[in-house]
Amino acid sequence: MTSAQPIAAIMMLLISFSLGVEYQIERQYGEIPRLKGGAALMSTYQYIVNALGFTECFDISTGCDHVYDNSTYVYDYRGVKKGEWKKVNSTNNPPPRAFSAYYSYAKADTAILIGGVNYPADPAKLFGLPLPVIDDMWEFFPNTLQWVRRNYLNGTGPGARTGSGIIILNDTIHLWGGLDRDYGVKNDYWTYNLLTNVWTKVQNDSTSTSHPPSRYIFSFQHRKRTTEFYIAFGNISPFPPTGRLHRDLWRFDYVTGIYTNISIPSNIRQRVHGAVGITNKAIVFALGNVDDDVNECKTDQISDGQNPVDETVVYHFSGPLAGTWELLFLNNRARIQRIAYTTITRFQNGNINDILFLNGGYTFNCANNTPFIGENTTYAVYTESMRTLELNDF
Repeated sequence: MTSAQPIAAIMMLLISFSLGVEYQIERQYGEIPRLKGGAALMSTYQYIVNALGFTECFDISTGCDHVYDNSTYVYDYRGVKKGEWKKVNSTNNPPPRAFSAYYSYAKADTAILIGGVNYPADPAKLFGLPLPVIDDMWEFFPNTLQWVRRNYLNGTGPGARTGSGIIILNDTIHLWGGLDRDYGVKNDYWTYNLLTNVWTKVQNDSTSTSHPPSRYIFSFQHRKRTTEFYIAFGNISPFPPTGRLHRDLWRFDYVTGIYTNISIPSNIRQRVHGAVGITNKAIVFALGNVDDDVNECKTDQISDGQNPVDETVVYHFSGPLAGTWELLFLNNRARIQRIAYTTITRFQNGNINDILFLNGGYTFNCANNTPFIGENTTYAVYTESMRTLELNDF
């Protein structure tokens, strides 16, 4: 895995429904976080917060293992030091982990992180043992750059999980799905009151065809000024049969509790990782892994095979393309290739005021089954509310 350069670059990915996908580069500097997978990328008013994650081992025959850390970095995207990364010296960091659920607590101008996992690269080390998932909740305070653990007042709530989806509206956390310590994949729904610290179970796990199937590490988004959540894609199972990723999009009205399955065309492939951003007009899925047993890079660790793509998928809620999907590709692919980012997967992402920030990523070279070439570059995806202004530059 490559180390970060003293001064790297920020890339902005702009969505154009006529031109496709464009990138431009901005500067970043300071204590740039090293490349890692499964980290959380959260936002407060002033900062993007990059926390936790792991350096992955893809070839256990070398004797390597995943290396987890509990470091936290903040990126200033509003202040006088815009573009600066710095490492946080919190006195009370969350324990090392990857694939936590995370979201901005906008009302308090903090960020919330829940659960995660700390698993070995060699699946044989887990034989007969529970999955080492974590049951806790942490809050990051940007005014002091400190983490504080929250304690539940009514037991453990949904219990230890990794790969759940969470959304925070006002003072309520909405949690859906995830993977538990018994390797059970969930599709239940919980809420958590951030004022009283009490969990409430709203819906049980369900096998009904009117309920989204169980999943973990998936897309879970709220369409602003509506009661609609969107659940899409993600992992079906931690075990490796063919077809282990979902290819679907569900609308969930969290007031009525009703789910609606949105049809998806055959050219939109099942996927995981990558990034997702949402506006009132569209939901955008950027890059990531698609399920492809023929073309993917094989690994001998517990994670799935790797087949990163340069696709951007858009589903339109409104406007002239309402109810339709678009599959877009990089227009300036040659420029991206020069910085080793033809395809990207397993990167941290955070949606901030209609800007989707992508931090880090891996490419994969399957010619000799070498899993990745990494570079720590931050990307920003401008979704539709910024589209017209930015496209005038091209």
